[in-house]
Amino acid sequence: MVDLVKLEQWVKDHPEGAAEPFMNITTQRKITLNTVYKELKQEKETGVAIVDEDLLAIVRDLDDWLQEV
Repeated sequence: MVDLVKLEQWVKDHPEGAAEPFMNITTQRKITLNTVYKELKQEKETGVAIVDEDLLAIVRDLDDWLQEV
């Protein structure tokens, strides 16, 4: 699972990068890291799991990426 503390810090340290849309090549969906962070934060606060398969694919990739940075 994505380290929310690390993601939150990255979003704060890189506001322009976090607002820049990127495309998941597999799903062709454009999204920002700000949006992903908000969705993950909401999931943690409410306990309601993310069920959007496109977003889940992005979260898996994001988890791998955060381990590298």
